[in-house]
Amino acid sequence: MKPLILFTALFATIATVTAAPDAADDYQSYGSLNYGDNGGTGLGALTYLEGSGGGVFLAGPGSAIDPAGNEKSMGIFAGGSGATGQAAYRSLNTLEVAGTYDVSARFNLSNTTAFSGFNIKTGVGSTFGTSELLAFGLNPAQGSGSISLFDATGTHTITLDGELRGSVIDFALTFDTSAGTYTLTASERGSIAGFFTGLLKDTNGAAAGVGSVADLGFANFNIGTNQDLIVDNISVSSLTPIPEPGSTAGILLLLAGFAWFKRASLSSVFAQRRTAPIR
Repeated sequence: MKPLILFTALFATIATVTAAPDAADDYQSYGSLNYGDNGGTGLGALTYLEGSGGGVFLAGPGSAIDPAGNEKSMGIFAGGSGATGQAAYRSLNTLEVAGTYDVSARFNLSNTTAFSGFNIKTGVGSTFGTSELLAFGLNPAQGSGSISLFDATGTHTITLDGELRGSVIDFALTFDTSAGTYTLTASERGSIAGFFTGLLKDTNGAAAGVGSVADLGFANFNIGTNQDLIVDNISVSSLTPIPEPGSTAGILLLLAGFAWFKRASLSSVFAQRRTAPIR
């Protein structure tokens, strides 16, 4: 089904939502990248969270995600022998109860030792997984042809078009922490897209909801030489749903369809594929 057809069909059955951009960073203003740097809008500084032997860097031509003229991205390297990987976070200036989170990634790594990817958190804590609502990325146990998700009900996958290492993967997440639900769309740029809808982990105890999104986590625990996670095009928007009765799940699906349509429309211009890790 073409993205436009999917989006049109979803829109016809769901009430209106309003999105307001709150936070974004595309790394184009950076001359270098270190912990404590704070570019973009609506986000706190890039801050170390855990791990040893790894670090962060500004990825340039040959490894940055976007094409010529925009060749700057955030890189996280896991480190080689004796390293334990690296995790970092950026806090949102505005807590998000319901919203969207877009981020692009290239997994320039082997995916043979440990997880690399992203999460959304209700608090920082001392580890990547502390106060986690949802994590997604590549994980060795699920292979390199699927995106792995870790939510309230366990481990899930979104299977795309074969080998994902070295390709640009565009993620579009919609979440509603009051309902405890989410939809993640993953699209291999210039190729196939897929999505999964599930339940967020509950960090709120007996209180209502699962806790508002406060922080974005980034992790590369796939230790080894030249094992890099490349990150770009971070964007977080709040949502004001206007649901008809019982339409919460439909709203999430609508937003996922819109995100897919947006990414698919851009892919013909920005399509690119890497078949081996580069840095």
